[in-house]
Amino acid sequence: MAARGSQPRPALLVAANLAVDAVTAEVVAALRADGVGSLLLRGPAISTWLYSEETESPRTYDDLDLLVTPDQEERCAAVLTGLGFYNRSWAFAPGETVEHASEWHRSESRIAVDLHRGLFGVKTDPHTLWREVAAGAERLDVAGDQVDVPSRPARLLIVTLHAAHHGISEPKPLRDLAVAIERADPPLWQEAAALAVRLSAVPSFAAGLLLIPEGVAIAKQLGIADAVDTEAALLAQSPTATAYGFARLAAIPGLRRKAAFLARKLFPTPSFMRHAFPIARRGRIGLAMAYLWRPIWLLAHAGPGLIAWLRARR
Repeated sequence: MAARGSQPRPALLVAANLAVDAVTAEVVAALRADGVGSLLLRGPAISTWLYSEETESPRTYDDLDLLVTPDQEERCAAVLTGLGFYNRSWAFAPGETVEHASEWHRSESRIAVDLHRGLFGVKTDPHTLWREVAAGAERLDVAGDQVDVPSRPARLLIVTLHAAHHGISEPKPLRDLAVAIERADPPLWQEAAALAVRLSAVPSFAAGLLLIPEGVAIAKQLGIADAVDTEAALLAQSPTATAYGFARLAAIPGLRRKAAFLARKLFPTPSFMRHAFPIARRGRIGLAMAYLWRPIWLLAHAGPGLIAWLRARR
């Protein structure tokens, strides 16, 4: 066992990655057997491309991100359920979880499956996304099975969008982006930028690049340094949840729909409350206390959120 306060040894990190790889091969094979196509977006698709085996600090991953063919969510859900997984957010209301993916867990394992119908920052429809990202897909050996992964320009876009999604507070996506900038030559970035145009993802692509100095230079070369919109600029700051709430509220048309949005934020579903507040998992009394605490929590975070949103608008 590693000493308290020390970092896990590389061998342990590699073992953890291998455990995720085994689940990846299991899930992809089951989906394929049921006729569902999938693309592995990150994990070994990124680590084997950007990081060598001699890397002192290997890239770790604790879940698997799969983009699946459109219109097959029910089949995917049936396959994952058959493998013992459950959708963590199945009882959440719209807007209480991310729109582009669902998170599946298995009780005996910490390894989650993020089942993607979209990608953060991509505004086009799922069919266009699948067609563009699946074009030129490559095969990668993962735990002895052949898994489809996006082409290198598509993976370059995915790395950049992932950095934009998590912003300045998450070091791993920023590290991936920095390494990608070191490894990818200008023609590859041009292909990634062209793909971002076809996927209506340029604002978030630009926001990701602008997070680090080396990326700023590339954004200027590609002519997209001024393409960042309010939403992308906001998330790049890694703001509080209320900041994104202000952005969503401003984008909702009509007073009635705005009021419904605010009501849902004040009184989320019990499933969301149990996920967000540990005390809500302690029976009915705990859930009631969480609902009493919710408006206080929102009020305490409203000021910083409003400031972050106004800054992003500028």
